[in-house]
Amino acid sequence: MAHEAFLGKTVHAGEDYGPESIFQAIGDLHADRIGHGTWLFDATKITSPRIKDRQRYVDDLSEFIADKRITIEVCLTSNQQTVPELADDLRRHPFGEMRRRRLSTTFCTDNRLVSHTTVSDEIARAVEAFGLTAREVKDILIYGFKRSFYPGATSRRGTTSARSSTTRTGSSRTPAGRSPYQRWKAGWPSFTATNTPGRWP
Repeated sequence: MAHEAFLGKTVHAGEDYGPESIFQAIGDLHADRIGHGTWLFDATKITSPRIKDRQRYVDDLSEFIADKRITIEVCLTSNQQTVPELADDLRRHPFGEMRRRRLSTTFCTDNRLVSHTTVSDEIARAVEAFGLTAREVKDILIYGFKRSFYPGATSRRGTTSARSSTTRTGSSRTPAGRSPYQRWKAGWPSFTATNTPGRWP
């Protein structure tokens, strides 16, 4: 029904199941955005006997997602709470590989209350774990906005408004001895938006 009404669609997939669930969300449910996508690159979670070359399937699916500009809503805190492999080291989260493959990603809380997090916290965690620069964070936020379902998000006016909201204030030089997280807290903008699809702070 949502597809027939030309509505934007976010589908959570790849959190409990593997790459096939992500393709199912795209093919069967016409997802424009994927929530989580945590196991996108894990060929060991592929179960269909019809898929003979599992790594090829992962690579093709990743390229398909990139070509279609399907945005993945990365939920770092939630995934760290539910995936034992990530509990001790967030750097193992596939967000790093998603960026290396130049997939469209954005930050999402998944759930603010249960995970006790905010969008600001998610950004700070990403900066700390993956060493993102101010420019990289800005690009992620801008593209996440452009791929949202907010009316006018893809217009020049909407993009300009989002870009101005994510402009860093103060010096662009990193104070000596500060970690990425400390840099974030010291001078980067604060975002407290909910993870509701289509909403923007």
